[in-house]
Amino acid sequence: MTEDAKTDEERDPEAATPIFITPEPPKRRRPWWYILLALMIIAIWTAVGLFVATRTTSRESSHEYYGSSQDREQVSFDFDFHILLSGYSDSIEFVVAVPKSIDRRQNVLEITYDPQPVDIFDEGENRYAEFFFIEPSTDIVVSISGEIELFGYDLSSARELEDPGDESGLNRYLISERYLEKGSPEIQAVAEEIEGRDETDIVAGIFDYVVDNTSYTGYNPGEVGAEEAIECGGGDCSEYSDIMVALCRAKNIPAKTTDGFIVQETVGGRDISTIKHSWAEVYLEEYGWVPFDPTLTDSGLAAFDQLDPILLRVSDIRNDETLNHGHFWAYHYWGDP
Repeated sequence: MTEDAKTDEERDPEAATPIFITPEPPKRRRPWWYILLALMIIAIWTAVGLFVATRTTSRESSHEYYGSSQDREQVSFDFDFHILLSGYSDSIEFVVAVPKSIDRRQNVLEITYDPQPVDIFDEGENRYAEFFFIEPSTDIVVSISGEIELFGYDLSSARELEDPGDESGLNRYLISERYLEKGSPEIQAVAEEIEGRDETDIVAGIFDYVVDNTSYTGYNPGEVGAEEAIECGGGDCSEYSDIMVALCRAKNIPAKTTDGFIVQETVGGRDISTIKHSWAEVYLEEYGWVPFDPTLTDSGLAAFDQLDPILLRVSDIRNDETLNHGHFWAYHYWGDP
């Protein structure tokens, strides 16, 4: 436990218990640029995150954000990425997806970096921080911390707004791609059996199918994809969201997976093994982009038209080239094999 966390608990014993995680190694990655990651044996990367969530009833904001009854959570986050050196490195580059303000979803109040990144840049809807180290002689720690407001935005609040927002670039959310194999016979067969009176009714049928036919099997650091997840009938949050997105796309409804963090230490009374989380967003012509989380239905934190403000978003790209087609972060190094 960090000294900061100890001080917080001593100052307020009733404060929410912080979450400490050490995620598993990153999911399977392809080579990035010119160096095979399979040769990356001189450095070990781990990440530690801390969340402290506080309910607030404030309706004021520096931006025009919306949420169900203006529900919001104000969250402190603290991520430490440790680079442990065991050989000579000429240079190391580290890129990580970081939170940004998103209308109707979240409002970043403050974010700090130690050390300072060499660049902060946007690609699509994502924001990244890039760090570069030349001839490092000691282990490295990259710390990212800040404050963010999370808004209770779901289908119920979208119905209140009736504002579809930006409709540009939807075609890229209809394609078949790695892990979202909308054209596979298995996915097409399931999609053909799901019908509805209108677009929203079809999405409700897809949501119900995922909930009723997928069993949560615990966190899996490997990649599975929608096709295999449907065949085996189980998986973790990545598989839940992959299935929902692939089925929506198979029904010609734009959809995308979203990566981020769940800001609670328990779900449904169970301790969670990682706060990393994935969910789906679907574009409905009448309402625009709406988040859905079939994984959290058993816990009571989500339903088809309801989602509590407990999700901190950092990415909505399933196969992110900036992150070597992976999740959350990626690296590149030059040095000893």
